Amino acid sequence: LGYGWEQMQKRHPSVVLCSISGFGQTGPYSNLGGVDTIIQAMSGFVATTGFDDAVKVGTTVSDLLAGVYAAVGIQAALLSRAQDGKGRYVDIS
Repeated sequence: LGYGWEQMQKRHPSVVLCSISGFGQTGPYSNLGGVDTIIQAMSGFVATTGFDDAVKVGTTVSDLLAGVYAAVGIQAALLSRAQDGKGRYVDIS
């Protein structure tokens, strides 16, 4: 869409914007899509399942937790905005 934080914040200084991505907005993997299985493997989380072979956890834990952390981050941003009137950018990866 072409609207990032800078453009949105200039037009609406009190906006709260949240981005969720697999590997963040900058860095060597930022242009790659993040799939839960890949995130589990790269983070080492599959090593915690107790199996000899690498097996992913039964649910999409990375996807679920990204949503939870986004909700908490947005709530914190809204609380801050209520105190100072300024918008916030929440980046979850």
